[in-house]
Amino acid sequence: MAPLAIVDAIAGAGVSGPALHSAYMVMATLLGLASVLPVWLVFAVVRERPEFQDLPTPGLVDSFRMAASNKAFLIVAGVYLLTWMPIDLIQFVLVFLIRDYFRLDGGARDLIFLLLFGVGVLALPLWVWISHKLDKPRAINWAWRSWLWCSWRSVSAAARAGQPGLSPGRVGRHRCLGRPCHPAGDSARCD
Repeated sequence: MAPLAIVDAIAGAGVSGPALHSAYMVMATLLGLASVLPVWLVFAVVRERPEFQDLPTPGLVDSFRMAASNKAFLIVAGVYLLTWMPIDLIQFVLVFLIRDYFRLDGGARDLIFLLLFGVGVLALPLWVWISHKLDKPRAINWAWRSWLWCSWRSVSAAARAGQPGLSPGRVGRHRCLGRPCHPAGDSARCD
C-alpha cells in the first residue's frame, strides 16, 4: 500500500519495465537506510560503563532462568503479547476485508488505514489526560466502554446503511431483528 505510493512517487504513475524495477530498488534502498541508520546511531553513541565490562557473561540456559525468575519481565512480556497479538489479528482481518471482500483500490485502503492510525494517535493524549484526572483503572474502564460503544455504533450504522457483508441479507437472512422470520427465496417476511 504505502510502498506502492513511494514507487509511484519515484517512477511516476503507469510506468512499467526497467523504470519500475529501478524505482523498487530506490525504494528498497531508502527504506533500508531509514531502518538501519537509527540502529547504527545507537551503536555509535552508547557506551557500556567500565564496571560492567568485567562481569562474567551468563550462558544461554542461565539467561533464560534469570528472565523466567524476573516477575516484572514476565508481566511486561505477557501484557505485550496479549495487547499486540489482537491488534495484529485485527489488522490482518481489516486488510482481508478491505482488499478482498470490499474490493477497494489502494488509495481507499491507504485512506482507511491513515484514518485509523490518525484516530489512534489523536486519542492517546486524550486518554493520558483522562488518566491524570481520574485514576488509571477508572480511565482504562472508560476507554474500554467508549471503544465498545463506538464499535457497536459503527457496526449497527453500517448494518442499517446496508453495507456489503453487514447487511441483514448477508448475515443469515436475519432481517426481522428478534421477530420470527420466514425466508422466502431472496426476500423474507417478518411477523
